[in-house]
Amino acid sequence: MPPVTPLSIVADANIPFVAQAFGKIGTIETLDDKRINSGALSTADVLVCRATIKVNAHLLDGTSVKFVALAVSGTDRIDMDSLKLRKIGFAASVGANANSVAEYVIAVLLHFARRDNFSLADKSLGVIGAGHIGSRVAQKAAALGMRVILNDPPLEQTTGLEVYRPIEEIYCCDFITLHVPLNHSGPDATYHLLDDRFFGALEGAPVIINTSRGDVVDSTALEEAIKNGSAGGAALDVWEKEPTIETKLLEMVDIGTPHIAGFALDGRVRGMIWAFNAVCQYFNINHHLSEEEFLGDSTEDISIAGIGSTDFQELTANLVTEFYSVHHDDEVFRRIINLPVNERSSFFRELRKSYRNRREFDSAPVRLEGDQMIHAERLEQVGFKIKNQ
Repeated sequence: MPPVTPLSIVADANIPFVAQAFGKIGTIETLDDKRINSGALSTADVLVCRATIKVNAHLLDGTSVKFVALAVSGTDRIDMDSLKLRKIGFAASVGANANSVAEYVIAVLLHFARRDNFSLADKSLGVIGAGHIGSRVAQKAAALGMRVILNDPPLEQTTGLEVYRPIEEIYCCDFITLHVPLNHSGPDATYHLLDDRFFGALEGAPVIINTSRGDVVDSTALEEAIKNGSAGGAALDVWEKEPTIETKLLEMVDIGTPHIAGFALDGRVRGMIWAFNAVCQYFNINHHLSEEEFLGDSTEDISIAGIGSTDFQELTANLVTEFYSVHHDDEVFRRIINLPVNERSSFFRELRKSYRNRREFDSAPVRLEGDQMIHAERLEQVGFKIKNQ
């Protein structure tokens, strides 16, 4: 498309640095997602948003929007037919927060291991969905010594690789983690993928980890599975009908968080930059942003010397808590249980809106000492940046 100068841009105010970045290429109005409607977009060329609003005919009719840039990866609330019909360009930041989500899953695994005093090297992990996120989870979990089984029918069909196994082989795993899009129909439908039949087929009592979409898991079936022991526990970051959630299920799961697995600042900034660069490419604007402009490099070393152990899992767990405590997020989220029902949705949204600036594992160099150095390569595979001695 020929350059449009200056661009008129409406953006979700909760996207980090969005005004600072997009202000370089046009005039920008930042709004809370609940205030982004067709009226606000009436003269806009570009909409920059997250997956919290429905981009459909109702939103787009009567507007001048030419391009929609999604600063996250999930597209299940984007009506692609409406965009195509109106010849509106579109780009999603697919994979931008993949590493952030993968690190969340690693934090969850280490939380269970420390709480219940077991070695992850003795456990297996079933990964359902081996794309941007699932593949990273698999790599990090393997570095922890876990036996990993991948299930991804679309990838199996397109690649023919035997590394992707039938879902039945997942049933015997100690942990099962979900990284699939939400598809309501078709041969690869994922709506209620984990239902009564799935839980009834499990051969062990795996812990279920869901960071994909709430509707991938049938909440009622999960509740029953936890009750009868066919599921050994659960860690949920996503919920059916969120931001309205079923607090009964929250009380039953081991870890509950308000859809923040991918909310590390690094991933959110990455998504914003990918959206910015997509807009520039679409409108033939010669401008490019990099992560360093907003995140920079930390000069403060993190040292795990003096913790009294050279055990790899213990070292990793201590390092992870330097960057992120999933237990803290769980503790804060559980305050929702004691709130009146009519206040819970607002609380859920506010937790996401005001989420702290958590950083990814490689955002600061790690200094090892002595015998800890033997673990340097494996720690790098988990995602840490090891400083040379």
